[in-house]
Amino acid sequence: MLQREIPEEINIKACKIAIEKGVKVVLDMGGADTPLSMELLGLLNIVSPNKTELKRILNCNVNVDDQTELLKALEQMRSLSNNPELCLLLKLGSKGCIYIDKENKIYTQKAFHFDDMPIQDTTGAGNLILNMKATVLQLRLSPGFRRVEILKTF
Repeated sequence: MLQREIPEEINIKACKIAIEKGVKVVLDMGGADTPLSMELLGLLNIVSPNKTELKRILNCNVNVDDQTELLKALEQMRSLSNNPELCLLLKLGSKGCIYIDKENKIYTQKAFHFDDMPIQDTTGAGNLILNMKATVLQLRLSPGFRRVEILKTF
């Protein structure tokens, strides 16, 4: 998993090495508030922005509540980067996240809410989801896994 706090040219080199070794590459868009190069986007398996970062990638607003618009946004990223298998894990803070796989299947995960413990801060929640997805991707588990199956892998 890569982050944008690392200089882009280093991330590109890391992607190329990962691809040579058969390792899947995931990019968390958090970090640098600069445009993402299509070269780097073309090397990824999963890109994971929040709404603001998605706007930065595409240079336009995307209605994240509209699945058709999200699919169009992903298709645009795939086209611009010449990466037809790019997947999207969109972080939505206290609303959860949306994952779109390479076959355009859409999976939504609502944020967990507890009646006796209100959410104070969502910092790190997206990173947890992203790391779980990266783990699943590397372990080659099916997207429809059960949480118990993940725990058994550790």
